Amino acid sequence: GETGTESGVYRLEGTIGQIDLQRSMFTLDMTQGGTLAVFLPGTAPASDRDRLREYRVGDYVRVEVRPIDQEQAELVRWGWSDR
Repeated sequence: GETGTESGVYRLEGTIGQIDLQRSMFTLDMTQGGTLAVFLPGTAPASDRDRLREYRVGDYVRVEVRPIDQEQAELVRWGWSDR
C-alpha cells in the first residue's frame, strides 16, 4: 500500500507519460491507476534535473513525492528501495 516515509510523503511507482523539461515536470502513469503530474521543486539539486533529462517516455520509475493536490505533486527524491 501507500506508506508515507516522513509525514505527507508518498512512495509511488509507474511509467513516465510525458516529460516537460521547460517546466521541470513529468507525468507519472501510476501502477495502481491514475496519472499524476510531478514537479521538481525550485530547490531541487542539479542531479535531480539531470536525471529527469535521462528518462524517456515509458521508462519505469519509483519516486517519493509530496502531494500538492489530487493531480499534482512535488518530487522529494528519485527512487527508493524495499529495505
